[in-house]
Amino acid sequence: MDKIVISDTNILIDLQQASLLGIFFALPVEIHTVDFVVAEIKTDPLRTAVGEMIRTGVLHVDSITDEQMPKVLSLLSGNLSLTDCAVWFTAKTNGWTLLTGDKKLRAKAEADGVTVRGILHVLDELLDASKIDPSYAAEKLEQLSRGNKRLPAAEVELRLRKWTLLTPKPENELCD
Repeated sequence: MDKIVISDTNILIDLQQASLLGIFFALPVEIHTVDFVVAEIKTDPLRTAVGEMIRTGVLHVDSITDEQMPKVLSLLSGNLSLTDCAVWFTAKTNGWTLLTGDKKLRAKAEADGVTVRGILHVLDELLDASKIDPSYAAEKLEQLSRGNKRLPAAEVELRLRKWTLLTPKPENELCD
């Protein structure tokens, strides 16, 4: 991820449930969200963790101004929420990547020229940055896919096969 990233609520929830939130914030990127996202987080331990990320400066929270609100509201359509439109608007306005697991938001933002990525891309980036190894990535992806039925099954299976092949076998399983 060479661009600044906007994160929406479902990504933060997925990362927290997979115990990857701290590792994600260790990536060499500047991570932003909007105040609407932070306001949606009502339960601990995610609220506490996000609060700590904000306090330590690894998560930047942008606010939608009164002047920007009409533009954000103009994006409302279908089942998109005000929060969805706020992160979409912020990503588009700044030329940032939108990080989301929401298919409807992804489709609208991509049609509007915004680069969109999801949780699978985050796992790829964690691997590329050597923050996790393939075995751990596969374990976390299996965990995420059990609790998150919206993940694309074919992409999940492809990564699981790849990461399993990249995982070193114990010495007693190696062939002579």
